[in-house]
Amino acid sequence: MLAAFGLANLLGSPFLGWLADRSSSRKTFLLLGLLLLGTATVMLTFATNVQVLVASRLFQGLSAAIIYTGGLALLMDTVGLEEIGKWMGFVLSFGNAGLLTSPTLGGLLYGKLGANAVFLAMGIIVALDIILRLGMVEKAGPRSNYLPEDEDSQPVSAVDHIESYPLIPSPAASQPDATKQNHVSVTRSRMPTLLILLGKPRILATMYGVMLTQTFITSFDGVLPVFLRHIFGWDSTRAGFMFLTVSVPTLAAPLTGMLSDRYGPRWVAAAGFMLVSAMLASLPLVHYDSVSQRVLLCVLLTVLGKHVRRHDSCSVNELTLGFAFSLTIPPLAADLASAVEHITKENPGIAGKAGAYGQAFSLLNCGISAGVLAGPSLAGFLHETFGWSIMARSLAVLSASAILPI
Repeated sequence: MLAAFGLANLLGSPFLGWLADRSSSRKTFLLLGLLLLGTATVMLTFATNVQVLVASRLFQGLSAAIIYTGGLALLMDTVGLEEIGKWMGFVLSFGNAGLLTSPTLGGLLYGKLGANAVFLAMGIIVALDIILRLGMVEKAGPRSNYLPEDEDSQPVSAVDHIESYPLIPSPAASQPDATKQNHVSVTRSRMPTLLILLGKPRILATMYGVMLTQTFITSFDGVLPVFLRHIFGWDSTRAGFMFLTVSVPTLAAPLTGMLSDRYGPRWVAAAGFMLVSAMLASLPLVHYDSVSQRVLLCVLLTVLGKHVRRHDSCSVNELTLGFAFSLTIPPLAADLASAVEHITKENPGIAGKAGAYGQAFSLLNCGISAGVLAGPSLAGFLHETFGWSIMARSLAVLSASAILPI
């Protein structure tokens, strides 16, 4: 069931990104995702066997791909390239706010009113989002700022091309306009936009960076509780505090987004990976039980964006340190948008009026999904086979490997 969501998200994102760009309305596309999410919620509520549960998770993964790619494309359409880093940071912060509050609220509802109350709350939230989406006003005009001069005309078909050049051309027709020739050539020979994007090293570097970030975030979910029990003797209740604040440090994402808008996203992301690499390489320093070791682990994990809280060793103030991961994803998403803008400027009309942001952010979502799937497996294998120190240093090397490509 856990893999079903990630696989549906990963495999469905490219097609859904293409569909997002071909859709006449971002609103309609997002409504499709919400309706799919509502269907998945109903299936989850009344599921009586494993097959229905897996199907509901598959629908949830597809709906997440729709909402993520369509939502980020809508954000780019609305705010433009100049402030995309800051607003990407806000999106990340609100997403993490949901991760922070949903387990607590879900647990309270389940404890007081039972499982049906949790599913009912989920349905109400989806219905509220649908109402808000119906009232959404989209920005008018084409989604791409770089179009060929005759983009308003229909794409040239083979029949139109033959009819445009008769067997006995007139003198004026014997020297056709160069712009039209170029447009015919581009229209007939261009590759799919998604393949063009995948052929750009800058796009691949962004996907690699996002995948690594999500790999690091999810790597500790299974490994860290085992380590805490082995070294400090903490039970699941004490170790479970890390999940309460797992996303608090990334609430600094709007700030790092603004830094990327001002100084350039690639510099900010590179600094983030340098910081992540340094913190991961320092984790082997924690190897026995003492107050100082607990404090050191708390500081390192909080800088990374994780937090383990115990009243006698960690203070809430240490949460202010935790923005290393916030230095990576918002700037990388902003750099992806900038790369798409640059590609469409160099090749006007490759994506038409629909633009290519949906497909670009679907690749971003693929990187995130791949990291979610790879992180626990990779960290678990390294930890079980080689131990905590080798695992941490291996992840540090992976983080450093993203600095130069970015």
